[in-house]
Amino acid sequence: MFVTFVVAWVPSMSTGVVEWLGCNGTFVKPWTFLTYPFATTGSGAGIIFDALQWFWLFWIGSSIEKSDGWKGLLLSFFGYTLLAGLLTAACGRLTGPPVLLVGPWLPISALTCVWAGRNPAAIIRLMMVIPVNGKILAVVTAATDLFIYGAGAPFIGVLAALACVVGWFHGTGAILARREKPVVSGRGQRAQNPKEFDQFMTQVRAREKEREERERLRRLLEGGPSDGPPGADD
Repeated sequence: MFVTFVVAWVPSMSTGVVEWLGCNGTFVKPWTFLTYPFATTGSGAGIIFDALQWFWLFWIGSSIEKSDGWKGLLLSFFGYTLLAGLLTAACGRLTGPPVLLVGPWLPISALTCVWAGRNPAAIIRLMMVIPVNGKILAVVTAATDLFIYGAGAPFIGVLAALACVVGWFHGTGAILARREKPVVSGRGQRAQNPKEFDQFMTQVRAREKEREERERLRRLLEGGPSDGPPGADD
């Protein structure tokens, strides 16, 4: 994204970058439904906002990558890029004025709602000042899409916000639930996920402790040596 910004910043290059990477909702250039996050006008006045977007994508993306892996992160990013492009540009073109999508905000906002759905009680600070939880963050993000892309055409704003709604339900596990990696217990039994494996090991330790208590009781009843320190029976 930074590279295309620099290219578009060069005089006479901005039009070409937007033309080849920006998405206008038609299928004449189908690749643009995946490349519009990299399209930019290269405006120097927008470098601060672009840098904030890149920083936020890095922060959100790093969190999702830890849980889903880099392949899962890429799949989510480009999946929501495609979804938002189809909803906002393609469907919006049928119901309202043409929309030209440039910049990464739509997939970033969807990924933000994925993160918020997974961390609804987490507290972050909007603008590094206002504390909000994940639920409020998701609402604010969806509302941002609504007002940005719905200016003059509210229905297109609603379409843009739908990607955030899908992201929220993705994050909560209502759709596209994450599959936990299976864990083998070590005794030939296959646990379905780490949580179940922990429960299995807790039960194993409890049974072992119960056997030890029964063995200690049997020795006491038979008058055998106790489990005390060496020499305690002398």
